[in-house]
Amino acid sequence: RAGSGALESEAARRLAYVQAHVGELAHARDLALRALELAGTPKQRALSEIAQAVVAVLADRFEPALQHLENAMEYLMDVPRAEARGVLANAHLVRGRTWRLLGRPRRALAALTRASSMARRAGERRLEIEALARSGQLLLEIQRVREAEERLREALLAAREIEDRRGEALARSSWASFWPNRRIPRPMRRSRSPSALRMRPGWRA
Repeated sequence: RAGSGALESEAARRLAYVQAHVGELAHARDLALRALELAGTPKQRALSEIAQAVVAVLADRFEPALQHLENAMEYLMDVPRAEARGVLANAHLVRGRTWRLLGRPRRALAALTRASSMARRAGERRLEIEALARSGQLLLEIQRVREAEERLREALLAAREIEDRRGEALARSSWASFWPNRRIPRPMRRSRSPSALRMRPGWRA
């Protein structure tokens, strides 16, 4: 029965995201709440709270979104750190999006930077790419162009490496809007040795 509840919670949460991104926000909100009701572990509850936060952001309900993210953080206190890292990265990513929309760029940048760092440590490449792309966009908005270029370049190259089309589109749109006539970076060929890779510009450990 517990296993069935967990599966139903996950299914409701995934469907909530689908409904949110096609504009069915009321239905998405109901599904995210249903996912929370069915969740059997702190991690599942945290994921459901993040889903509710995403729906709230899309509905321009920013204060409720931040509260859902606080709830998620509280649930994750009962989850082992290594297991929680990817979920925390997701929470910080949504928090960054929310603070940006509220006109708080410093808080937004701090959250997005935490998101990319945690996602990297958790091995969540797609989350890392999205956080890099969104922080690059934000850095352009506040005229920190050199840092923005570094993050967008890193996001583009990583997205192409793992064929993350959504992440690439996010980074590409920001790059092209600021540098419309500048070539978008191309991925580097794989080198035969780690030492050769370290000699290449833009290599990161």
